[in-house]
Amino acid sequence: MMQTFSRTLARPLVLLTALLAFTSASLAQKAAETETRRPKVALVLSGGGALGLSHVGAIQELEAMGIRPDMVIGTSMGAVIGGLYAAGMSGEELEEVVKDANWSGVFNPAPERDKLTYRQKQQQVDFPGTASLGVSGAGLLLPTGAVSDQALMKELRRFTPARMNVESFDDLTIPYRAV
Repeated sequence: MMQTFSRTLARPLVLLTALLAFTSASLAQKAAETETRRPKVALVLSGGGALGLSHVGAIQELEAMGIRPDMVIGTSMGAVIGGLYAAGMSGEELEEVVKDANWSGVFNPAPERDKLTYRQKQQQVDFPGTASLGVSGAGLLLPTGAVSDQALMKELRRFTPARMNVESFDDLTIPYRAV
């Protein structure tokens, strides 16, 4: 009876020992990997119109310190600068974009007043403001933003023709989101 008991007990003990050895080795390997991994870094850029262009200097500082974000998130002008950075532009390239872009055309896409007809000038006096409202079958039509997206897209295409051909923001050099 003692021999039967030791045989029935021996097999589970051998299996349990092998399982514990395998589990310990696996946990030790995961612990070593965890120690060498760096934390995820997200670059989050805010809005601020023309003041948002100062994000370029912050990106240049991060590059100088050797910090490369794992993801970029931005809103308003931070989304514009962050999107260009996520598309693969360096801080130096971003500085050139900021210097060379026609920002007055982006922020004020209306033609210069001296190029307007008398009637157009009079309409500006009679109906100040550039927001357009309307009604459609779907309901009330409101402006989508403070800046014309067409003017902004036209300007961005000047600087990023090859980088714009992606299907998803996840396909950019750095994953990107605009809020």
